Amino acid sequence: MKTLALFISLVVIGSYVDRISIPTPSEYSRNLIIDGLITNEPGPYTVKISQAMKIDAALPLGLPASVKKITLFDNAGNSEVLEEKDKGIYQTSPTGMQGVVGREYYIQVEANDGYVFESLPDKMNPVGQVDSIYYEFETRQPEDRPTEYGYRIFIDAHTTSGNDNFLRWKFTGTYVVETLLDRYCDEFSYRYNTRKVTDVQRFHHSVTRAEGRRLRYAELTSL
Repeated sequence: MKTLALFISLVVIGSYVDRISIPTPSEYSRNLIIDGLITNEPGPYTVKISQAMKIDAALPLGLPASVKKITLFDNAGNSEVLEEKDKGIYQTSPTGMQGVVGREYYIQVEANDGYVFESLPDKMNPVGQVDSIYYEFETRQPEDRPTEYGYRIFIDAHTTSGNDNFLRWKFTGTYVVETLLDRYCDEFSYRYNTRKVTDVQRFHHSVTRAEGRRLRYAELTSL
């Protein structure tokens, strides 16, 4: 049994960073990002196409791009043309090709200008069994950076012998942010109700209402 540990860190760091200039090609007309996955589970399988962008572009992940045709092949003589569901998103039919362990698969992408991209055949190897997935919350204090908080995720799995045993890990997280909406509403309500007075009068009114009340800094920053 092998255990894979991953640390997902949530860090907010304020620092100055020197800009590094990396030579990049100036032409991007035929540089496409092709992202797809096929498994031995029933489809449909999805292939996403996007345009390559410059490193300092406003949208570094690229814009969705349409192509003329995408075809999925295997080494058993089967093939299927994918259907464009949305711009840059192509899918096989739910009743179309299904991955089979031991076969090799590749895709062929024909761009709108007639240029053809073809991936190298990739063999679908058998996978092992994932026994359990669990996590631990951790706090780390680097010597030269603020405290780091994160989750270390562990996977206990039995892998097959004789293969490279690469595991594809995909993590989707949801962050919950407490916005204190009621306090924002109170603030804007107060501004609206005092819209006809000057800033000095509004400040004087706020200060006089705080007489006899003590607000500690620790309490303020903990809100």
